[in-house]
Amino acid sequence: MALEATLAVQSEIDRRIAESERHHQLRITRARYESDAARRRFMLVDPANRLVAAGLEAEWNTRLSELAMAEDELARFRSKMQDQLTDDMRQRIMALCSDLSLLWADPAGIDRERKEILALLIEDVTVLEDHGQLTAHVRLRGGACRTLKMTRSRIQPKKQTLPDVVLRIDQLLEVGDDEIVAERLNAMGIRNWRNATFDKHQIGTIRKSHNLCSHAERRRINGYGTAGQLAAHYNVTRTTIRYWAQNGLLERSSCGERHRWYYRIPEGVDIVKGYGGPYAQPPRIVPRPICHSSEPAPRLDGKSAGWRDRP
Repeated sequence: MALEATLAVQSEIDRRIAESERHHQLRITRARYESDAARRRFMLVDPANRLVAAGLEAEWNTRLSELAMAEDELARFRSKMQDQLTDDMRQRIMALCSDLSLLWADPAGIDRERKEILALLIEDVTVLEDHGQLTAHVRLRGGACRTLKMTRSRIQPKKQTLPDVVLRIDQLLEVGDDEIVAERLNAMGIRNWRNATFDKHQIGTIRKSHNLCSHAERRRINGYGTAGQLAAHYNVTRTTIRYWAQNGLLERSSCGERHRWYYRIPEGVDIVKGYGGPYAQPPRIVPRPICHSSEPAPRLDGKSAGWRDRP
C-alpha cells in the first residue's frame, strides 16, 4: 500500500510537471509569434525613414531575446525534471517489489548490494531494550512503519591468549625482553588467537594484561642493573663496570647476543675502587658492612629502597 501511494503521488507530480511544460511551450509560441510580427514590420518599413527603421529593428531584437530566454527556461526545466519515472520504470519497480525476497536470497548477491537495498528502503530505525528484549521500530521511506521484537543475543566472549601460551611467555621473559619472546614463540610455531605471528607489542599487551613482570623488572628484582646504573652508583665509567665484570668482580647476565648485559654485585660483598699513583691499588672485593640503621640502604637506580629491595 505504501508503494502504491508513493506511485500515486509521483503520478500527480508528473501531471503538474506536464502542465508546467505546456505553460513554457505557450510562452515560447507567444514569443515566436511576436518575434515574427516584429520581423515583418521591420521588413515592410521604408529604408529612407531611418528613425522608424531603427526603432523597429530594436523591437525585433528585443523579441528575439525574449524568445531565446523562453527556450532556455524550457531546456533548464526539462533537464531538472528528466529523472521522473516513466511508465516502464513504474512497471519495473512494481515487479522488483514482488521479487525483492528472491533478489535478497540470491546467492550471487553480495552484502554490499544488500546494504544498498536497505539504505534505499529504510528511513530510520529506533531500537529499545528491556531486560534483554529488543524492540525495533523501522520507518520505511514510503511512510510505512514496522515493529520487530527479538531477544538479544549473548555477547561473544572475548578471545584471549591460551593459558599455556601465557605460561610459555612467562618462562621466556626470564630469558629476554618482549622482542626476544616474540621471536622464540614464532620459531616454535606458536600463533596468537588470530592465528598470526607475535610481535613485541602483542607480547607487551599480554604481559600487562596478565600482570607479568618484564625482563628488566625481573633482573632488577634479582639484583641486576645496567652498566649505567652501577657506574652512577660507584662514580665510575661504564667501561670500568665492564672491566670489573670481565675480572670476576661483578656477576653479569645477558638476554641475548644483540642485547645489553646486566650486572650484579655478589651477595654479602661490596667493591672498593682502585686508584693509581705510586701506591696504586686495584679494585677489590670486601665484605659488606652490616648496617644496623633502620633506614634502608640507597638503591643503585636512585630510588629509596636498597638495590635488591631488602628491608
